[in-house]
Amino acid sequence: MRWRWLSSFLIKLADHAIWILVKLLPGSSLIALIRTRPWQGFRLNLPPQTVALLVPRIRSLLIERSHQARIGSSCLSRALLGRILLDLIDVPNQIHIGMNTLIGRGKVPHAWLMAENREFTPGMLAGDGCNFMIL
Repeated sequence: MRWRWLSSFLIKLADHAIWILVKLLPGSSLIALIRTRPWQGFRLNLPPQTVALLVPRIRSLLIERSHQARIGSSCLSRALLGRILLDLIDVPNQIHIGMNTLIGRGKVPHAWLMAENREFTPGMLAGDGCNFMIL
């Protein structure tokens, strides 16, 4: 139970730090950062069994954060956090950037993370928007 609380707290803290980075960096610099992935130099050399245990845990923490995040978090910060975590354990992933249609808000920009043919952060429902870029 203590580990669950600690991992949840650390995900929230990292998400908030990345959210601040997203707010401060100009869009072109942020896209360049997402594409170049400078954190890959710190990749962990883990056995496949450990990676297999970590991937579902990372996914569940990101989905949990997506459902409880209000202020200090965004779809892009959560997708970027997931990308960093998955890159560190050498799991291929993609950030999708597009537009989503929300009732009462019209079209809004949206980002989500895909890995292992699954969403790691909530994406768009079929027909609700369009996918502009895959990073």
